[in-house]
Amino acid sequence: MAPKALDVGTCAGVSTEILYNMGYQTIDALDWSGKAWDRYVIDDPAGVCPTSVQFDESDDER
Repeated sequence: MAPKALDVGTCAGVSTEILYNMGYQTIDALDWSGKAWDRYVIDDPAGVCPTSVQFDESDDER
């Protein structure tokens, strides 16, 4: 079974990419704002996000 990770404060996904490259194939990425994630992961034409990486816009108040 591949290891799983929780990336809290992922912002633009740099730490998420590092975790993925370290072997964490299933990652839940969280950040209070999805703007950076959208810009650098979703909207980037060169960006690739595996389906096993899920982003959730959330904070400690929600």
